[in-house]
Formats: sequence, structure tokens, C-alpha cells
Amino acid sequence: MDTVQKRLELNGATPTWSEEDGQNYAEYVNDGVTYKVWIEDAASLEKKLEVMKSNKLAGISFWKLGFETDSIWDTIIKYTNN
Repeated sequence: MDTVQKRLELNGATPTWSEEDGQNYAEYVNDGVTYKVWIEDAASLEKKLEVMKSNKLAGISFWKLGFETDSIWDTIIKYTNN
């Protein structure tokens, strides 16, 4: 998550919320190549956690452990410790 934010900042890309996808999205061009990034963050994870909870699913998976920001755990705990 931090790596994505740093890459977007380095390339002057600004994320925008995609209601259709339930995620922030950014696009930038570097050396003639267009990069399209769907960003996993607290807002997108919350959408997924809402689906998990409303469908009474036993769990959900997001990413490889260690790729997250420390603050993301507050969002996850909100939906899993009930």
C-alpha cells in the first residue's frame, strides 16, 4: 500500500474513487507507457468487508501480509471483532 502511494506521488498521479469498482483508481504515463492502478486501501477494503459481513461469510483475503499499512487494521477489526 505504501509502495503504491509512493509510485503515484512520484508520477504525479491522483487517485479518484470509482463507485462502479468500489476502489480508488489512478492512471499515469511514464516513458510512453500508460499505467493503470486500482488501489487497495481502507475505503476499498471496507466495501469488501461490508459484503463479507452482510453475507455472513467466514472470512476474506486481501493481500500478502506485510504489504498493508498499520492503519488498515483498524478497518479490519471494525468488521471482524463482533
